[in-house]
Amino acid sequence: MNMVQPTTRYVTVDGSRVAYQDFGSGAITLVSSAGSFSHTDVVWEDPAAALFYSRLGSFARVIRYDRLGTSNSDPLPRGWEPTLEVFERELDAVLGAVGVDEVVLLAMLDAGPYAIEFAVAHPERVQGLILYNTTARFAADEDYELGYSPAEIDTIFEHFETLWGTEGFVALNAPSRAGDARFEAWFGKFVRSIGTPSAISQIMRHQVALDARAALPLVSVPTLVMHRAGWQLMPNQHGRYLAEHIPGARFVEVPGTDGAMFWEEPDLILRTIRGFVAQGSAEDTAQIATILFSDIVRSTERAESLGDREWGITVAVHIDVIQEAVAAFGGTFVKSTGDGTIATFPDPGQAVLAATRLRARLADMDITVRVGLHTGRVEIDAAEIHGLAVHIAARVMAAAGDDEIVVSRTVRDLLLGSSHRFDDLGRHALKGVDGEWELYRLDEGAR
Repeated sequence: MNMVQPTTRYVTVDGSRVAYQDFGSGAITLVSSAGSFSHTDVVWEDPAAALFYSRLGSFARVIRYDRLGTSNSDPLPRGWEPTLEVFERELDAVLGAVGVDEVVLLAMLDAGPYAIEFAVAHPERVQGLILYNTTARFAADEDYELGYSPAEIDTIFEHFETLWGTEGFVALNAPSRAGDARFEAWFGKFVRSIGTPSAISQIMRHQVALDARAALPLVSVPTLVMHRAGWQLMPNQHGRYLAEHIPGARFVEVPGTDGAMFWEEPDLILRTIRGFVAQGSAEDTAQIATILFSDIVRSTERAESLGDREWGITVAVHIDVIQEAVAAFGGTFVKSTGDGTIATFPDPGQAVLAATRLRARLADMDITVRVGLHTGRVEIDAAEIHGLAVHIAARVMAAAGDDEIVVSRTVRDLLLGSSHRFDDLGRHALKGVDGEWELYRLDEGAR
């Protein structure tokens, strides 16, 4: 899996064309729908969004599409409205084009109410439901005080009509990136690519009338609800309401203020999604993987010399570089450990290539790391990877010197006959692991 943008294709719905993308691999097919607020192509221009989707595609087959009336898809045919029936017809057409019958639905923003009702109407087709920053109902009602009042709805429409497609829209939807001139210019372009202010206003006026509350207790598929703690356009009470009224639903509050998944806490979001998806695929919960541990050398001294602010920036850039290297070679970034990282790979050769790339790119930034690799059985859940193999990989890294990539004999043996060459470091006692372990250092010629 790499960060190359997938091809956008079209499928017709009664003569109107729906744009979609099909990428990634995994036992589960995940349909990712941001409703009326995404664009199959332009979103890939942002590095964080491209990395997010690349990582999502490392553990699931991912289908994305633009709803009729928005982005790359055709306008809504005359007389059509963005109803549940239209949602079903669009989704049916896309799934027919890619040859898939059963999916996990990841519904964001205004796609939420449609996905809830689809899961109730077609439980045999929905393996799981993930609801992110969405609601069952937008407008307030006598028995739904957390919805928006008519005055609040008018204010929201005024903001959209005034700020849509401008840099000022960032403060509403991606506050974490406010003040970043490059991002603000791109985000304005992205928003304009979705539709004109009048077209989006027309769609939103229909969405305000949506109400899926009656369907909530009828949802019979596994459900995960994620909601930002501080997103101002939709308070997290909406997400909590969903989780409280859907039988067995799990609620995860995501720190931050952004509407999208990409720019704040993407690691937490991806781990949570991966763990939820793995519940529907037994082969994904326990698997053989190559585990990569990396660590910044002499991080304490560097932190003291740079100060908290500069050190924080250094660590953040270091993580970005590693995430890119991991995604480029088909791996899954598991988490940051502060001054280090953990990732997994299905193939040890790809893990070595990723380690080589991240070491070289960090060296260009005057950051020295050490890396350890081991292949073994791991258990995966929403927030972590577990198992003795993980512990061994951490100890292998601890045995590495400055700027070294060290692997266990298991990794070396799996790569016999490949182009990778290793220097024998002899037997080592690994803390907390029985016996002695043969370790090998990647040959310096492999740089």
